[in-house]
Amino acid sequence: MSHSTVSARSEGVFQQFREMLRYWAKAAYPFRWYFVGIYGFYALGIVADSILIPIYYQQMVDTMVTGTEGMQPEVLDFKYEQLLQFALMIGLLHLIRNLAYRSGDWFYDGFQLGTSRNLENGMFDHYLKHGRQFFVNHFAGGLLNDHRQMRGAFELFLDRGTFTFFWWLIVFTGSLVSLAFIFPVVAIGILVWFVAFLAVVILVSRVKLKYERRVSSLNSSMTGLLADNLSNAMTIKTFGAEERETQHYSDRNQLRFKARHRNRYWSRWRNGLQGIMLIFLDVGVLLVSAYYWYNGWISPGVIVLVLYYTRNISEEVWNFSRMINAMTQAFADANKFMDHVRQEPHIVDSDQSRLLVCKTSSEDVEIRGISPPAKVLIKKGQIRFDNVTFAYPDGAAVFDQFN
Repeated sequence: MSHSTVSARSEGVFQQFREMLRYWAKAAYPFRWYFVGIYGFYALGIVADSILIPIYYQQMVDTMVTGTEGMQPEVLDFKYEQLLQFALMIGLLHLIRNLAYRSGDWFYDGFQLGTSRNLENGMFDHYLKHGRQFFVNHFAGGLLNDHRQMRGAFELFLDRGTFTFFWWLIVFTGSLVSLAFIFPVVAIGILVWFVAFLAVVILVSRVKLKYERRVSSLNSSMTGLLADNLSNAMTIKTFGAEERETQHYSDRNQLRFKARHRNRYWSRWRNGLQGIMLIFLDVGVLLVSAYYWYNGWISPGVIVLVLYYTRNISEEVWNFSRMINAMTQAFADANKFMDHVRQEPHIVDSDQSRLLVCKTSSEDVEIRGISPPAKVLIKKGQIRFDNVTFAYPDGAAVFDQFN
């Protein structure tokens, strides 16, 4: 495969991703201030919880590590007052964290529910703009599945983007900044390690995306096939097509099984590589910290702080890789509906079109005409069946003298 082909495919994926984000942004725009509130309050809570509180723990450990034996009473009293101040500050930060998280939750619920509502309304309106040819070429069950997956993809992106990516970004950045002042060597080492880790995640995720899009396409196709067969079960029985339809469904399911199996295969490879890289991170930080403590360059409290930050970074980075996996699957699901968005409706109203009123025997029906609007002449219609008979040569009659 040439470099130009790979670049073209990558550009195509990024273009589709931008289209999807723009489509979501249109539905989310009325709730933009909720969006600001989500990340403002959550950022305040994360900084208090994962960055500032550990620093006070480190200060408490360094204050107590010298012990009290042989210490002058005034020095002991001074250290005790410091410990009380640290404890009060930790309590205050916990209160700030809790208030910030609960405020963020309130904004999150308003943004998610309102945007999902607007998104579903927009999708419904888009379907109705299409003409008969669109619905003939798509199973109703498949369209229903695409509709459901599009909303689910938005909610998953918002959930993982907020509670995984944003959490990771604040924890990772805040921890690195703190370590840069306290232990610069470890901060630089973690940054280099993360670049290598991210390269592995992106490389494997790009391979997986092909299978995830295949799985998503087959999911939609099978949902449509199942819905169509269930809604037309009696027709299938009438024409004796049970065996053919069963085999058709089984063949599709086998294709989906193979695509899911390859997708899981690459997931296991990625998890294995990530696990090995996390082992190197933890052991490396421990060895460097022990060496610096042995030479008297850092205190025990700094070691506690470094290990706390490293453990936080390891957990958030692992969650980050799982987020990439979930988001690529959600992108593949949402892209099925975006294919419908990219398809121009077969019937487009003119800017000068207007509502006409068709008089019927029971009610007035509004019909949108196309410029120039045609005059409605039909006032009443009727379809009659007189003595209709239909039968197969070697079978029972379907219609027999039907009126």
